[in-house]
Amino acid sequence: TALEIKAAAYTVAEIKAAAFVAADLRTQGFTVFELKTGGYNATELKTGGYSATELKAASFSKTDLKTANFTAREMKTSAYTSTELKAEGYTVREMREGLYSATSMVTAGFTGLEMKQGGYSAKELRNASISTASLRTLGYDGKEMKSSLFSASQLKSVGYTLTELKEGRYTKQNLLDAGYSAQEAEIEFKISGAAID
Repeated sequence: TALEIKAAAYTVAEIKAAAFVAADLRTQGFTVFELKTGGYNATELKTGGYSATELKAASFSKTDLKTANFTAREMKTSAYTSTELKAEGYTVREMREGLYSATSMVTAGFTGLEMKQGGYSAKELRNASISTASLRTLGYDGKEMKSSLFSASQLKSVGYTLTELKEGRYTKQNLLDAGYSAQEAEIEFKISGAAID
């Protein structure tokens, strides 16, 4: 067994040559550093159950961890920044699934369009200080903007139409507050999600 071989003072390189996998050695208390010194790579260690945090502590590089297919969430747990993951080629969607905030993604240099395509909501981009006008340009609809707590007045000011506001489920009072006339606010559109009283 791996324990017997370890007790016999074989080197890790010799143990690896004997076809022991990292999982065998992990159960016997071998450290990531010992296995790295003996020639095990990041992929073998990940398969063996070692974490990204353990590999990072043993001085495996970000590229090593990416090659070993650690997820963005695992990398975040190991305190890698969004900027570091972007440099390693992680996608916006992977990083969103890894719980990186929209603010951190802006800091990393991702554009609003990349973030929208990667699944970030209007609310998340708003929290990252992306302007209302930019969200309009990115194509977020009235309904999503309303759920992101934008007022009808804010949307009207950046070019959302009355129809779009009604599709977004803004109420008659919301429209009046945005400066529309009572007549405009009363208009019934034959659309799904028309404004409600």
